[in-house]
Amino acid sequence: MTGIRKDLKGRQFGRWKVIRQDKTKTRSYSYWICRCECPLMTIRSVRGTPLLSGESTSCGCLKRSKIKKTLPLGKVPKYRTKLYKAWSEMKRRCENKNCTSWKYYGDKGIVVCDEWHDFEVFKAWSDFNGYDRGMTIDRIDSNGNYEPNNCEFVTRSENTNRMHRDKKRRIKGVTK
Repeated sequence: MTGIRKDLKGRQFGRWKVIRQDKTKTRSYSYWICRCECPLMTIRSVRGTPLLSGESTSCGCLKRSKIKKTLPLGKVPKYRTKLYKAWSEMKRRCENKNCTSWKYYGDKGIVVCDEWHDFEVFKAWSDFNGYDRGMTIDRIDSNGNYEPNNCEFVTRSENTNRMHRDKKRRIKGVTK
């Protein structure tokens, strides 16, 4: 680089605060030791041209914070929760003829009650009735609908045991 180099020491560029010139980099460009004023206080050698042009304004924290502003810290969108997926699957197997489980649910006339078509109502019922991440929804009467008085949350192994027990009863011709 030809010409006079600007002294950037002490200047602020976005979140970058220039501490001193980086003398370890002896290329034709000037490099500056900068400290980012984010909680991490990252220190990095940054080329002068991107600083002056506004191309480099932080250690990457500004980009990350813009992404995180869409949701509060630690908050997961409801469609990514296990409960939402369980609710969605429950409705799908009862209402979607293209679902592989349709023949065991919707085709047999099993439906989801009207009030549970609203996820927030279903979530409130679930929270009140002991829902935990490792549990699945189970119908007490396997021929009944998905509705508050016929459903409960059980562990996966409990649910599997019930399915095998009910299958054995159907094979022997005994109905519950």
